Amino acid sequence: NTGGTVAFGNTVNAATVGQQALTISNNATFANTVGATTALRELSVGGTAGINTSSIVTTNAGGGSGNQTYTGAVTLGTANGTTVALTNTGGTVAFGNTVNAATVGQQALTVSNNATFANTVGATTGLRELSVGGTSGINATAITTTNSPMAPVPRPSSHRFKA
Repeated sequence: NTGGTVAFGNTVNAATVGQQALTISNNATFANTVGATTALRELSVGGTAGINTSSIVTTNAGGGSGNQTYTGAVTLGTANGTTVALTNTGGTVAFGNTVNAATVGQQALTVSNNATFANTVGATTGLRELSVGGTSGINATAITTTNSPMAPVPRPSSHRFKA
């Protein structure tokens, strides 16, 4: 796509686990799960990404890399009180720009495996929580989570990184 946004309004799945990749050269929004039924080989978004779903799954099964690459700014636009789960079996989720919640303290982000952050996380709109299950490359100047008074259930804000 040149200069526009590719908007996925429904589920996106591979035909065979780990065999098909999805590359979007510019901006993209995801309104439903990606790879939840049949995991993608990898996912790459060259522009901004609106992650309005609770699950994106990539895998290294079948020769895939399991990588997820978000070059532009990412906004977690799921409903208040929800968590976006990025499952990247055998791969790395790479954020090349900012990562923010849609509403202060309402959206959380969980990455199942390795992740890299090249810019601030939650600096404009703080996440409720951030968790990385693998190694973390933190090249950001700030990671901000917040326990917003607007949260439906009081929760401590936190960052969890596996060593």
